[in-house]
Amino acid sequence: MLSSPMLPSPRRLAPPTRFDAPQKQSSRQVGARQAYDGTNHWHMMESTRSVFATNVTRYCTLAGAMALTHNELDILRPKVYPTISTPRSQPASTSLIDFQLHNANVTGIPIYAATSAPRALLESKMVDPFETVFEWSGLKVIRVQISWPAYPDVVHEIDLAVRTEDSRRATAFITRIEVAMAIAEHFAGFVDKTMNRRVTPHNEDWAFVPGAIYALWLVALHHTQGNVFQAQVRYTKDILVGPRAFLGNFFVNGLRFKTSRIKPSNLQTCAFELTKTTNVDLDAMSDSEEDQYVVECIWSAKVVRVARQKAWWKNYEKEHNTWEPVASFDGGAEHFLETFWARVDAGGRDYHDLTQFAVGEEVFPTGPPRRTTYVQRLSSVFEDRSCGSIRVSKRASSSKRPLIKKDTCSCGHCLDGWLSSRMRVRMGRTAESLFLTTEYILETRTGENDPVPIGFIICDTALRYLPADMYSVMTRAFCYGFLSVLRLIMDITCDPDVAKGVPTTDAIWTYIDELQEHGVDPEEPPYFEPGMFKEFRDGGGRIEYALNCIVDRSFEDSPVGSEFDDDKKEMEEELEDDYPGLPRCANDLDFDMARRKLGLSKERKGPYFDFAKRIWYTLDGRPGITAPP
Repeated sequence: MLSSPMLPSPRRLAPPTRFDAPQKQSSRQVGARQAYDGTNHWHMMESTRSVFATNVTRYCTLAGAMALTHNELDILRPKVYPTISTPRSQPASTSLIDFQLHNANVTGIPIYAATSAPRALLESKMVDPFETVFEWSGLKVIRVQISWPAYPDVVHEIDLAVRTEDSRRATAFITRIEVAMAIAEHFAGFVDKTMNRRVTPHNEDWAFVPGAIYALWLVALHHTQGNVFQAQVRYTKDILVGPRAFLGNFFVNGLRFKTSRIKPSNLQTCAFELTKTTNVDLDAMSDSEEDQYVVECIWSAKVVRVARQKAWWKNYEKEHNTWEPVASFDGGAEHFLETFWARVDAGGRDYHDLTQFAVGEEVFPTGPPRRTTYVQRLSSVFEDRSCGSIRVSKRASSSKRPLIKKDTCSCGHCLDGWLSSRMRVRMGRTAESLFLTTEYILETRTGENDPVPIGFIICDTALRYLPADMYSVMTRAFCYGFLSVLRLIMDITCDPDVAKGVPTTDAIWTYIDELQEHGVDPEEPPYFEPGMFKEFRDGGGRIEYALNCIVDRSFEDSPVGSEFDDDKKEMEEELEDDYPGLPRCANDLDFDMARRKLGLSKERKGPYFDFAKRIWYTLDGRPGITAPP
């Protein structure tokens, strides 16, 4: 404690005067003040403050408080440390920006949801969607790097504007939901760009597989250096799940332009393929490919000096339909012409010879396409081999049998009195969708005896209707046998000239037996080889699994199904547009009777994976393990 003869005593409370105080200071006090002006600034200021604070607390009059010197007042001021300014090009914080959903047990948001779900839905599910997450940084633009271990030579960078100013100099910052949607969109393009790239065996576990977009979650953004941030993404490759498992028309982005050439697209119900064909990479396209877009169907044909077809472009309304010459369909889209003219009643005229048509004549399709199907080709192959007693030929000729009208039929056109035209078309469209999706997924693998990855099974709707008990024997050959069954059911139910027979289990096995005995058309895909059927049968495969899958998915997609929503409603309207002449019947939505007539159990079976609980179920309904063996 510093002593001074002028300190007030308990008996005399008068404070020292301004002129007396400096003369009575001791050498220790002066030294302290000299130290205050020296180099050890902060340390000595603390010690000096403690000395004078004790003296000041002894003053009890206003005059004494006002008699403090300038140095004393300066010491008593609050301690303020100097601020060190940060360059504007550097963020002032390294805090990460995380993304989270309400009531979720995992961090992050699904990338497929951020790219395709309505923004209002994301706002209701996301935590703090409207928070301005880059206001602290002082930056206008950040650069986000997207890289992946399996593709070290591919680094995708995007510049993201995080601060904007309008004409009135009002500043607006990007919000959390806007950051998530922008990064998710670019990451989806990154996945699409690297999907077909080869990877080294060391990085094979990180390679993107079909359906990878459904297994990616955007977790956070991390600051690395300067204005560069890196996206943290979680990849659950072992459990690939999707909102509809590729069923239905699922678009990430629509078409950006319309030009003069049609881009071929033959998988109109396979969502993953549609995503690849409609999201055009403008920078990677050459000049010759720049004029391409996807046609949905041909609406009508008009005979002019140069024959033209009126095309309905996918993702566009009717007012955007255009008349296109035949040359526009060259290079892979010729099947649209064949499908259209197969539905036109030209009165026996050959559409290749336009002189048989009047100039200005316009023709329209009148019914479903009459395709040459697999079963028809089998019939011709077997008859050429002089197999007069072959059941396939008899089965094809049985299509001329008379219709049977029963009490449940109200239209008079039901096959066997129960299979109405609309029910048959509905099952055929479902079988075609399941077949195309499964075929696309299996084509990405090589090796007939290789086990099918669990992720492929989960993301394919048809394969999930196979009990988990047989996943240990599910090879590529086994799945091809199952795929061939779907193909046979699709051909029977889709083609009006052949589908007079009901796709029962006996009818399907009849076709399979004939295939194993006489072989197949050389033009058919390899999965119709007899060995594939044997693998399917030896592995415990049954026709009932395919029929059950088709009937159950047809039920769920129908107006009486539990999954009927706005998207399914649009599909229902498309069915009405594609088949306007189909009669209505009381059997159109009687799926219980359909199950009974096809030899299926009354209780619904499958799918054998519960998305909500992530549990596999065995054939008898017992919960299995969280992943099949």
